[in-house]
Amino acid sequence: MDSYRFSLSLVLLATLGGCDAGPEGAALRSSETTAASASQAPTLALPSVTDEPSATSWQAWVAAEVIRLRDERPEFYTVVMEKQATRTRAGFGRMIAPELRDADAAPLLISRLASGAPAENSYTRAALVDALHRTNGRYSEAVADLLIAEPDARVRTVLIESLRWADPKAAHRGLSAGLHDASLEVRTAAARTVGNRKDGAILAPELIATLSDSDPNLRAIASRSLGILRVDKAKVPLSTLLADDALEVRLHSLRALSRIDRGYAATLPSVSSLQNSDDPRIARVASTIMLPEDKH
Repeated sequence: MDSYRFSLSLVLLATLGGCDAGPEGAALRSSETTAASASQAPTLALPSVTDEPSATSWQAWVAAEVIRLRDERPEFYTVVMEKQATRTRAGFGRMIAPELRDADAAPLLISRLASGAPAENSYTRAALVDALHRTNGRYSEAVADLLIAEPDARVRTVLIESLRWADPKAAHRGLSAGLHDASLEVRTAAARTVGNRKDGAILAPELIATLSDSDPNLRAIASRSLGILRVDKAKVPLSTLLADDALEVRLHSLRALSRIDRGYAATLPSVSSLQNSDDPRIARVASTIMLPEDKH
């Protein structure tokens, strides 16, 4: 069990120990008992409503919210904590319920992710992550930390994809880890997600480095993201991919160069020659680049 799950488990056990965690048990607890539990765990003080939990505080924040929601919203707590994943036609896990559109669902979903409970297998954990960003609640720092500790590549991939909507600091930290992940699936998801963020250019050096990856699909996606972000420093590395063995890599690197600096691209002999490509998409983009400026 990783340190994050272990820390959160300890906090939850210290606070919930000896008490019925279900809604009936929560309803029977007196306000004096609730106050006593809180006083015994001072680290569970909630951050101010204007603060996003930091990497060192989200475990305590989640544990405190679990207690609060168990006591104040027992029916809601039960639905979110017991909701099971259903399989979509694409074969992915998905959790659908009105309660999962509530910001209060976020700490409960995170607590399930971090608990390491046997019932939360990789299929279920992926569905929990998928549900997180739809809550519009706080989850960014927890996701960035859990990503680093998660053993299952498929779950890490979904965690990476959720960072598209995460707060910048946590998103950049998690996506940086994703671009260096041992799993090709995770690296590919990270390259795509970086391109889907308006602030993704901050990770340009690491994204450029993936252009030399052995996998052609990742090279193509990284090229596309660099083009979307209009990363000027990517021009030279992208120009070397115009002769790549993979057709999709040639296409996306050409499109990226067209977005970043069409004038520069027009000076490249390789772009001129690609006007005669057997692939009509490549030939069309190359021909458009080579048009005189007043014809664009």
